[in-house]
Amino acid sequence: MSYLTMTGQLVNVLTTQPRVDRKTGEMIPARHQVQLQVAQPLETGDQRLELVTLTVGDRAPYDRLGAGNQVAIPVGVFVAAGKLQFFVPKAGAAAASGSHAQRAPGSASALS
Repeated sequence: MSYLTMTGQLVNVLTTQPRVDRKTGEMIPARHQVQLQVAQPLETGDQRLELVTLTVGDRAPYDRLGAGNQVAIPVGVFVAAGKLQFFVPKAGAAAASGSHAQRAPGSASALS
């Protein structure tokens, strides 16, 4: 299966708290997430900066890169409730690549 590549500036790496599903009572384990600032190109030629949160299997590669660095993460995409939703495939979770060069927040491209 082919995936897209989401490129952006790594803003944050976090782990969510485990929680109990209200409907089923099932325990939902903690999840590792990364937040990227990405630039969405507009038809006018301008770009809109957006914060995208992705769940990843392992936070260690992103912790090593650190906030402020550019990363490229393979992602899948689907539509839910009329909006695009992104996910990191299990095989791609540790495949993030990044550069340690600092870039301006508006210089990130969203998808390639």
